[in-house]
Amino acid sequence: MFAYNSSGSVAWGVRVIFIKLRVCTMWKSFGIFAIGALSGAAFLLAFQNVDDAPEPTANEPIAANTIPTLSDADVDSARRSGFADINSIEDIVALPTVFARREALHVLAGRSDADRLQKLISEGNRISERALRGSVLNILFKRLAEVDPNAALALARVDPYKNDDSLERTIWRTWARNDLDEAIFAVNIESNSGYQADAAQSLYAAYGYMGNETTQRIAQELGIEPNRQTRLRFLRILLEDSPRRTIEFISEESSTLRRDEYINWLAYALDTNDQSVAMSYSEYFSSAADRAYYSSVVEDRFARINPVETLQQALATNDIGPNSDFHSALQELASKDITEAMNFYGQIDAPQAKMMAAFVIADELATSDPVAALEWVRSLEDARKQHIESAVLVRIAESNPEFALETAATLPTTQRVSSTSHILMAVARTDPALAKNLLASLADDSNKPRIQSKLGQAWLMEEPTAAIEWLGTLDAQEASDIAASATGILSRTRPETAYRLLELLDEPQRLRSAKELVGQFASVGDVAKARALIDEYGGEEGFETIEADLIGGLARHDSETATQLALQLQDDQERDQAFSRISRSLAADNPEEAIRLLQNITDPSSRKRTVRSIAGTWYRSDPGAAVGWLASLPANEERDSAIARVSMSFDDLGQQELELIDSISDAKSRTSTRQTAILRLARTDKAAALRILEGMDIPEEQKVKFRETIGSNGQ
Repeated sequence: MFAYNSSGSVAWGVRVIFIKLRVCTMWKSFGIFAIGALSGAAFLLAFQNVDDAPEPTANEPIAANTIPTLSDADVDSARRSGFADINSIEDIVALPTVFARREALHVLAGRSDADRLQKLISEGNRISERALRGSVLNILFKRLAEVDPNAALALARVDPYKNDDSLERTIWRTWARNDLDEAIFAVNIESNSGYQADAAQSLYAAYGYMGNETTQRIAQELGIEPNRQTRLRFLRILLEDSPRRTIEFISEESSTLRRDEYINWLAYALDTNDQSVAMSYSEYFSSAADRAYYSSVVEDRFARINPVETLQQALATNDIGPNSDFHSALQELASKDITEAMNFYGQIDAPQAKMMAAFVIADELATSDPVAALEWVRSLEDARKQHIESAVLVRIAESNPEFALETAATLPTTQRVSSTSHILMAVARTDPALAKNLLASLADDSNKPRIQSKLGQAWLMEEPTAAIEWLGTLDAQEASDIAASATGILSRTRPETAYRLLELLDEPQRLRSAKELVGQFASVGDVAKARALIDEYGGEEGFETIEADLIGGLARHDSETATQLALQLQDDQERDQAFSRISRSLAADNPEEAIRLLQNITDPSSRKRTVRSIAGTWYRSDPGAAVGWLASLPANEERDSAIARVSMSFDDLGQQELELIDSISDAKSRTSTRQTAILRLARTDKAAALRILEGMDIPEEQKVKFRETIGSNGQ
């Protein structure tokens, strides 16, 4: 690791960083974004002779309680002189108040160059009081980031500063605010992906986290989205301004998964202990499904606030089903008082609810006392306690996999095989190498090959280089089977890794994977690698329409070039496929262009599928515009099919949606589409679904059957 000498000067490890950063500045002459040259002082510091270090006494702690404190009169005099006599960290510590110290430190830092700032940082690190030391270092690093961000970043990544993550965040935020172009460039050339991801979040933080043109630019140029913490910090800002505005932002989120994440956060973040007040915000959600989910999370929140009261009420009313508040309240109580949770378990009679409660209690026990958890599960009379025991072993494996496997080895054959598999899969999710070693230590049994396959998939996702080396030690067929099971998802998530696996695959699988990789490489702009695969496998069976795969992938990166290439294709089928893929790629961001390109698709079935895809994608981002487009199309099978596809996304059935469904020209398709839409509505609003059903022009016997179906699927 990097060394740090007795005076706090940066030693040879950091000198290498400085040299690299210095080289980066030379790129300015080639027209690339400039990082900015290192300051002369920082450069000299990087190459200074370690023998010039001061005596070791310079490392003695600076303790506020051992330094004479200046009087208020002295402070006033120092302030009038612009703190001209304040020249060291000891002078700062001698000031009597937090305000005076910060004021003087800002003045001292402001008149210091990079060399002086690094010496002050070394002095500041000697402050014995943790809070004061942290405050001083934060101010000094921020100032150093203003003067020389490269030097600040290099210094923050060596001992003794590298353990304080806040320093690097301060540097990146300061850098971004002072010169966003250089900050973005510095993040892009960062070789460590972890540093790069963290730096991107600091750039977002510098400009309000999300929701503006600058943060959109950061996302576009870095290719790194705001992470969960950044997103929730942005929501916190919105919530402080207006809960209603926050809900409007959430409702506009197109991803259901992310929308649910936001709703869950909001229900717990609202500053109210009044459940009725929290519930009142549900009316601001535009979607019935979102309203229902928000309400359920609010109920969960308040169940956890008073778990005992919630459990008592649930038992009294026998409301202990899987969707009730009983489960959440029991989880909360078990985390606080496991004995009381066990008492409630003893009061449950319903078998399903009793098993659910056993899972909750056993899971909580497994994290604190694994042996007690197993003993408690084995004492149960529930016939399904083997399932609970297996779940407990998986939880135990998170902290003690060896103990979990030893315990699993004592179980009956069927349970042993199942539990061992689940334990190793749980370990593989966080530490594939350990899982591999544990697998090797197992006795051979019929389940070992399947476990090995699952382990290989997990390892390839986490540490591809190590996993590929491991595959090389296996039998060729074993390695091929594992590689084949992983390449599907790797082609979409880690195309470079999937490319490295091609040589391990048998011929048919290799061709299928190579074909998929052509589109993936093209989609990220690596046309050269896509073309190399075409040259290698072109003419093989299955590669007949490979140009369409290339163009389809490229469309996600450069639709204009993709369109030009598609127009040059001579084969009608290949050209239709290419334009279909381009149109589908454009549907979310540029639906008008996607529709214009439909004229290039000559095959009716291909055009029909493309219209369906455009309509479904467009509806998710702009429902009104998509419905308007569908309504404008001529009545035919193509339009009917697209309306049926879009209706599957309807959360509500208002007048516009019903009129669109009624405009389907084929009577059978019209009835089927309306019935499907009503069933979807019944999940959240059974009364409304029944009202619409009564207005349908269908035989009464069909309505009777439909009422029965809605009754079983409704609220």
